[in-house]
Amino acid sequence: MLFRHILTGTVTSVALLVLTVGGANAQSKVQQLENQIQNLQNSYQSQVQNLQSQIDQLKEEQREQAAQAAAAQQQAAQAQAEYKKASSGLGGTYHVGGVTLKIGGFIEAAGIFRSSTQTSDVATGMTTAVPFGSSTQAHLSELRESARQSRLSLLAYGNPDSVTTLSAYFETDFLGMSSTANSNQSNSYNLRLRQAFAEYDRKDLGFSFVGGQAWSLATQYTSGLYPRNENVPLTIDANYNVGFNWLRVPQFRFIENFAPGYWAALSLESPQAVNINNSLPTTATAGVPLVASDVVTGLTGGSGGLLGGGGNTQTFSIDPYPDVIVKVAAEPGWGHFELFGIGRDFRTNVIAPAPVAFQGHQTALGGGIGANGIMPVVPKLIDVQASMLWGAGIGKYGAAQLSDYTVNANGQPSPNHEITGLVGVVGHALPMLDLYGYWGIEHSFSNSFDVGTHAFGLGNPAYTNAYALCTFGSLTSSTAGTAGTVAGCNIQQVTEVQVGGWWNFYKGDLGRMAFGASYAHLNVDTFPGTTGVRGGGNNIVMVSFRYYPF
Repeated sequence: MLFRHILTGTVTSVALLVLTVGGANAQSKVQQLENQIQNLQNSYQSQVQNLQSQIDQLKEEQREQAAQAAAAQQQAAQAQAEYKKASSGLGGTYHVGGVTLKIGGFIEAAGIFRSSTQTSDVATGMTTAVPFGSSTQAHLSELRESARQSRLSLLAYGNPDSVTTLSAYFETDFLGMSSTANSNQSNSYNLRLRQAFAEYDRKDLGFSFVGGQAWSLATQYTSGLYPRNENVPLTIDANYNVGFNWLRVPQFRFIENFAPGYWAALSLESPQAVNINNSLPTTATAGVPLVASDVVTGLTGGSGGLLGGGGNTQTFSIDPYPDVIVKVAAEPGWGHFELFGIGRDFRTNVIAPAPVAFQGHQTALGGGIGANGIMPVVPKLIDVQASMLWGAGIGKYGAAQLSDYTVNANGQPSPNHEITGLVGVVGHALPMLDLYGYWGIEHSFSNSFDVGTHAFGLGNPAYTNAYALCTFGSLTSSTAGTAGTVAGCNIQQVTEVQVGGWWNFYKGDLGRMAFGASYAHLNVDTFPGTTGVRGGGNNIVMVSFRYYPF
């Protein structure tokens, strides 16, 4: 009996234990299933979200592709329209194969009045052509009309690949002067070469090469250092303004756009020392080892070599090397700024007979440093520009063309120290009206010497500036002799202030038509002499009517 109770209790306990364990296992399995269901739900939800994101991305790509297709279609239509326009010659642009040709230029009728006559056309002489107060010319006014500044240009360019541009530019006007030109009946003035150059440009390398006749690298630029971006004064006067540094000269130029907004350039430019101050006597003088005939500073061009003939008797200097100009330009986000240097090498040839010990070639280095800047003081309304150049033998680069060098008693070139400066303000008062004002100066320092009682060089204080001898300023001493007997009249300084404006009364599909007017006061001062400082001045008024068809 007792055994049965014990067995029943044991069985019951075991049964309860089995039921308890089984219930726990079942509950665990249920929890696992619920966890699996939750994980599946999370996984499905993530996959649904990923699928939805992919769908949204595909829709956005479809929208972008549609927009790109529409833009491409619009660009193609615009390009086709421009091509048709160009092919028809509208805007002066034509297509010949893969080359685009663009015609430019203008027709001008200019009026010129000077209070003192210079016998000059639209280009004002800024030094030796300015008459002194004692001369007859100073009391005669000058009135001229001219169409000779009318200009024609042609630009050709093409792209052999996506990164290369080949271009060529040609520009001419009628300010050439030959022996057959006249102002009497036919006014038959000949064409002259202004610019003719080719350019190779690689966008991927930031590199450009220019070869031909173009504005000098010393000229101020509006952007970069590329041709056709020169910041030329807005004057009617074809000689621009005193203090403006410029040449149009054959050259080889290398340009590198080495960083966004930064450029460097090297230019090898044709040398030509102009307005040489040959201070040696023309006849033998006691105590002076040389005379002018013993020293060759230049040679007259001959017709056989295409540097003379037809009334052209220009003297060409015998410089051994090209002028070397290096320049860097920066556009940091406001304005355009430049720093540059010029290197020159002058040469003479001494042919004096024995016993002169310094026969043969005599050379001297010259050059200068300069800076330019254009500052948009009030963007799109007022621009201020400034430029300067200082050095020895840099007179050629200024608009007034001061003397580059003198010759010492040994026949060696002696570069004259000079400085040029220009400040300008350009205002865009109205969309059709541009106003400008410039003030410029070119100053030369004395470069004189004495041999015994004889005075030589540039600006020697022993020279006389007598009224009877000084009709115009001079870049050379007329003779050499004892102190107080030699005519000097050497130009020390030239200044000019000029104001004017352009009214573009028509701008449209048929080009631009403009009327311009300017007033300038030009002043020339000589070095002091035994009779004191001498000088001359001129008041100049110009008007211009121009039509730019393209």
